[in-house]
Amino acid sequence: MRLTSPGALGLRLAVRIAGLSDTATLRVFSADGVAVADIAGRAIHASVQSNHAGGATGEAAETYWLPLVAGDSLTLAITRPAGVDPQAVRVTLARLSHFVQWPFADTEDGAAGVPSCREAVGCHPKWDAASRATALLIHTDQAGDSGACTGVLLNDADPATRIPYLLTACHCVADQTRASSLEAYFFHRARSCGGPLEPPQAVSGGADLLSAGAPTDTSFLRLRAPPPAGAVLLGWSATPPPIGTAVAGIHHPRGAPQEIALGTVTGRRHCAEVGACAGEGPPRAGSICWRSPGRRATPRPAAAARGFCSPTPRRSWGPSMAA
Repeated sequence: MRLTSPGALGLRLAVRIAGLSDTATLRVFSADGVAVADIAGRAIHASVQSNHAGGATGEAAETYWLPLVAGDSLTLAITRPAGVDPQAVRVTLARLSHFVQWPFADTEDGAAGVPSCREAVGCHPKWDAASRATALLIHTDQAGDSGACTGVLLNDADPATRIPYLLTACHCVADQTRASSLEAYFFHRARSCGGPLEPPQAVSGGADLLSAGAPTDTSFLRLRAPPPAGAVLLGWSATPPPIGTAVAGIHHPRGAPQEIALGTVTGRRHCAEVGACAGEGPPRAGSICWRSPGRRATPRPAAAARGFCSPTPRRSWGPSMAA
């Protein structure tokens, strides 16, 4: 099946499954015939079950978003196991998300007249590990509206495990169906100052939502697939760093390559005090809004600052990190 949406810079197709074997495969191809992804039937069924467990119902729970494909057309092929009746395969093409802006564009249209304190992350090699923990997130809602956000991988307290926990903003991923749509792209950056961009490495298949808090605008997830080789799980603390600690905010503003803003802790205020807990407004340029840990079982970094030196905090969310 080939689908075309003229003028699109990228497409995401949503399917609903009425009949598909666990061992069947959905294969997605780009316009030039390159295979973008293979998705097993069991992965789709598991995602739907997770949506139901998260409280979703009806079409929202049954929808599965396939990976993003560049260009204005894609092809979907279904491979069924030997012996399976073709009539038993029932797949509905539910939605098509038409991207009017390519999320990996090397540009960002900042607010006019507002100076930026952000730089390419490759200009500060000290923060390379934090950069390799940071991902560009593509998410799509039930209506087919897609957006970009930033997330960061966090480690747990068990040195024997490598579970890909992910912290992002609640306004990006507020429920399980949005978490199931998630694609994480790592290494969308220039590794050196002024150097060429690295090709981003995608992790598809969505995530499981473990905690979401609108008051602090934070969501804590677990990716269903492992991050690529070279990705880092960051350490974290529930204690704010001392005054004078060097901190950095790394994010993908509007999907652009990673940028970094540097600062120093000069004071602490709860996000409620500055009206920045749930997107009410940006803190002052260069300020950091410390967020209290939520549920005890949810690890969080010492800070999750929005709008770090950014004129567009809601669209440019990125956690801050202490040196």
